[in-house]
Amino acid sequence: MKHFLCLTSLLLFAVASSQMATAKTPDPQPDPQPAHQAGDEALKLNVMIHLLDLLRINDAEQTAFVDFALWVSWHDESLASPGAPPRFFRTNQIWVPNLQVTNSLTLTNRRVDVVEVDEAGNAYYRRRLVGTISVPRDLTDFPLDEHRLRIPIVAAGMNREVEIVIDERLTGQSESFSIQEWDVGPGDTEISEFVAAGERFPALFYEWEVRRKLGYYIWKVVIPLAMVVMMSWVVFWLDPKQAGPQIGIAATSILTLIAYRFTLGFLVPRLSYLTRLDFFITGASILVFAALVEALTTVSLAEERPTLARRIDVTSRWLFPAAFVAVTVVSFWS
Repeated sequence: MKHFLCLTSLLLFAVASSQMATAKTPDPQPDPQPAHQAGDEALKLNVMIHLLDLLRINDAEQTAFVDFALWVSWHDESLASPGAPPRFFRTNQIWVPNLQVTNSLTLTNRRVDVVEVDEAGNAYYRRRLVGTISVPRDLTDFPLDEHRLRIPIVAAGMNREVEIVIDERLTGQSESFSIQEWDVGPGDTEISEFVAAGERFPALFYEWEVRRKLGYYIWKVVIPLAMVVMMSWVVFWLDPKQAGPQIGIAATSILTLIAYRFTLGFLVPRLSYLTRLDFFITGASILVFAALVEALTTVSLAEERPTLARRIDVTSRWLFPAAFVAVTVVSFWS
């Protein structure tokens, strides 16, 4: 019985060994090989950027929501296939330049992420990027501010030296944009270097100018606030002995100003520093409070020194308007 079991085990072992010897181990899938090796001459990347739309600019968050096309083409001799129709590859199948938008926050590609290659080995990689970018700005001149927004396209982490060339035929921007609060000026491109962590990378910078439209703030902020200030001046034409009307008008002006300033909190950017509009609002508030102080002063002097009280009123009739004009000029034209 022992001999029979041993013989059976040997036969099973021989069959298993034969099957293992004839079975083929699957070949591992090769990683995409870079089309260019370090030490070769600089590879020319033809880059095109076209600003399709500017949808909004957030002052408090220092961001802009943009929609732009980014195309890059290059020549790869190893992909040439004379007589073949255009072929399409995924970005993990062939070498693709690593172009990064360094101020991207939520940019996403709205096109199919493939590379088109023609028979001569010319590769075309097209993307449409939509989302938020970071655009730090100094808003001290708000609402008279002008800025230059920038999209930096950086060739980072490349395995060889590259040279960025601007494709002037397609680079540019649309004639009109969705944003209504800003006037958008023409854009221009610049080839430069991007420095990060002590390293230098070739980069293309696309910049364009935006100028805030002032009309909205004139009608919604400046004119209503000016009317509140002028309302406080009525006390200068009242008899100083009429204490009730004088104090009532001055106090109403103060309360109206306080209520309006709460409304302004939703119209102006929330910043940690003062802008031109903040100086104007602060100056107007001081003048309204000063009119209340003036009314209290003339009322207190009306019984014992009526002549002085009237003189103060007469002086205030031109002094306060002159001070308001000065506040306006310093705030918006200095």
